[in-house]
Amino acid sequence: MAEILSAFGEPDCQPGTISRKSKIYCFLYKNLSLLVEAGKVIAMDIDFHGKAGFFVLPEEIAGWRRADWVGLSKTQAWQETCIGDATHLGGDGIRLTFSDAGKLAVLSIR
Repeated sequence: MAEILSAFGEPDCQPGTISRKSKIYCFLYKNLSLLVEAGKVIAMDIDFHGKAGFFVLPEEIAGWRRADWVGLSKTQAWQETCIGDATHLGGDGIRLTFSDAGKLAVLSIR
């Protein structure tokens, strides 16, 4: 856990386990969530759609829309899934979720 704190600083709230018996801890840094098990990051979610502020900025991808991501996904052999208004693109270890307006909402890395 010391490595997480030295790399990212103090989280927005006290890290806690994801359930009572779990050994997986969740660290929250504005729009960045880290799941940590045995001192290693096992998952990272970046929320570009929420209102918590930005720890991770979209910068170069800020202007990308769903069509841009679909084009990239074809070169990476990712799969596209639509559930209700949400569109998901993903492949090995990565998942992108888009708002109904076509903007990147959440990027998940596992």
